[in-house]
Amino acid sequence: MENNRKTGNNQLRNGVIILAVIAAVLAAGLFVLLGKSKPIVDLRDYMTIQAVGADGHAHIVIEADKDALAERVEKISGEVDFADNVINPTAEPAEGLKNGDTVAIVWSMPDKDYGIVFAGEKTEFVVEGLGEVVSADIFDDVNVVFEGIAAKGRVTVSCDTYDLKFETSKSEGLTNGEKITITASALQGEDTKEYLMEQYGIDPVTLSKEYEVTGLSSYIKRLSNVPQDVIDKMDEQIRAALAEDVSEWHETEIVDDVQLLGMYLFKPKKPTEGYPRNKLYMVYRVHYMNTKHGTDLHYYYWGSFDNVLKNGDGSIDVDYDVYDLTTHYYRVNSNYNYVDGFGTLEDLREALIDLAPEGTSLDSTVKE
Repeated sequence: MENNRKTGNNQLRNGVIILAVIAAVLAAGLFVLLGKSKPIVDLRDYMTIQAVGADGHAHIVIEADKDALAERVEKISGEVDFADNVINPTAEPAEGLKNGDTVAIVWSMPDKDYGIVFAGEKTEFVVEGLGEVVSADIFDDVNVVFEGIAAKGRVTVSCDTYDLKFETSKSEGLTNGEKITITASALQGEDTKEYLMEQYGIDPVTLSKEYEVTGLSSYIKRLSNVPQDVIDKMDEQIRAALAEDVSEWHETEIVDDVQLLGMYLFKPKKPTEGYPRNKLYMVYRVHYMNTKHGTDLHYYYWGSFDNVLKNGDGSIDVDYDVYDLTTHYYRVNSNYNYVDGFGTLEDLREALIDLAPEGTSLDSTVKE
């Protein structure tokens, strides 16, 4: 009987010891687990997801802040190569989306163990809030600029609203009144209408449009294009040049009257080497006297401006500081006194015609 009681006590003591050992093991295991648990980084905190486009034609845009994520990983793990190893998240499906579609967003994570638990490696995004496709004329937002001189004009096309490329049927050698066609297309060669619906939610009314070339400068062909204020400035320059020349004459030689008779405009039919695109002559009758030799007469004089332009806004462009003056010598008396000019208006006119290329047109306002 006594032996039985001892045996029972031994068994109870052994059981208590076993339970204590188990408890200790569990406690140790829990301590290990708690002491070595990995920190958690939620990848969803480092990206934004958006469905862009119209209902049925939308696409997914994901913006991942890899730099901020890499900084967080480096702070936890001390590793600096995370940004080089992780790949931005992808979406499947990524385009042709409509409201209610579910999109899988997946990060491609590195095999390296950074001692971190990354949450949200795979997540879902539900498309919602997309509007209907809207019909629009993309050319309402296209800026078309014609520049240069007629026959050598050029066109530039730009658009800040849509990321497209624009091709012109002709881009150089343009002249006013000419018509060109501008065509829009997607940059990567994809279907342009589908691209616009996916990217911008619009169905384009047209992908090409005809434009008439306007606003180019042109070389004037008629003197009626020249306003009085421009005539006055040219006249002032030529009179000043003549006065400077006369100031160097002998004191017995006098010019007391200079009358503007009008203008000649010579315009070649085609560009000719050595001759301007047009040449505008200011024509004068000058009263000359020589008190020493008793000379009293009139002679004819010109000053000219080259390449006179009519701008797209209708204004006239003249380089007033660049001009030519008469170089023909005219003998005014038997004492061998000469002036730069012509004895008659007809002589002046014929000399200018001889200087012009064959086929040059002449417009005149000259009156004797």
